[in-house]
Amino acid sequence: MKYTRLKLSVLLAIMLIGILSIIGCSKTDKEQDEVTLGENVEKLLKYKDSYIGDNSAVGNISNYLLANDNLQGFELKTNEKPYEITLKYKGFEDSKTIISTNETITLPFSDVIIKNSMVLFSLIKNVDTINLEIDDGSTITYKKAELVDAYGNKYGKNLEKITGNKTSLENFLTGEV
Repeated sequence: MKYTRLKLSVLLAIMLIGILSIIGCSKTDKEQDEVTLGENVEKLLKYKDSYIGDNSAVGNISNYLLANDNLQGFELKTNEKPYEITLKYKGFEDSKTIISTNETITLPFSDVIIKNSMVLFSLIKNVDTINLEIDDGSTITYKKAELVDAYGNKYGKNLEKITGNKTSLENFLTGEV
């Protein structure tokens, strides 16, 4: 009798701990919306010098980019050069509001996608092309060589100045391209 009562008590305690840990670890929608740009910047910088063959790194980077709530998925082309990343976006609006530690800014869609592409090129050493598939059927493509030609004087020959440190990445994401 004591043994059965003890087993029942242990089982109930384990179930209670499990339930409390699930409740305590899950975030509400409001908490998920309150992730600051600074937190995402710190997480992005952890993946500096990644390679396109690292599926996990590319996925994590994609999850911390601007407009990540519109991201449906990604694909990698790594079997031959040029190496490519395709990001698939759903229901993208004309602009995106970003809350940084100091201000709230609204970026046009065109700025968001080029910034995301440049961050990917800056963090991932061997990516050559970024394709952005929008759910309206359109695809926008950026080639690293073209962006380096256009912005290399400002951001370095591999766009490395964008992710030089937390401040440079935050300024890039909230400033003009």
